[in-house]
Amino acid sequence: MSSQTFPIKRSETIQVPINNVNVSKFQFTDNETILDSIKVKGIIIHTESVSTTFEGKTVVPNTIQKKAFLTLADKKQKQHIKRLPLESFFDDQRFLKPLDNIEVDVRKSFIELNDRAGLTTDMAFLVTFIFEEI
Repeated sequence: MSSQTFPIKRSETIQVPINNVNVSKFQFTDNETILDSIKVKGIIIHTESVSTTFEGKTVVPNTIQKKAFLTLADKKQKQHIKRLPLESFFDDQRFLKPLDNIEVDVRKSFIELNDRAGLTTDMAFLVTFIFEEI
């Protein structure tokens, strides 16, 4: 199986920080609003092998990531992808899911995790979006 099914023309890696271990929803941060209106071609979930994010946070351990779910929504908060298990990114060892140009507003999207045992506020999920602008 090839490592990529489409050419990457544009990508952005962002972190989803664990600011509070007592909540179950973790919002994407996009301070520059680059990803507020995009067509997603693919998503990469980065594993603990990356070690730390570009801001120095520890990447959430794989055992915890496998219990989490991804929801992608558009500007109108329509959820195109709802509770996609992050476990599915680990299944084929590619950590990449190709998507069919789904319109997404990353600021309205989130990762959900109900079993938060082991999470600390110095951790973050690390996600790369492969996209085209709308």
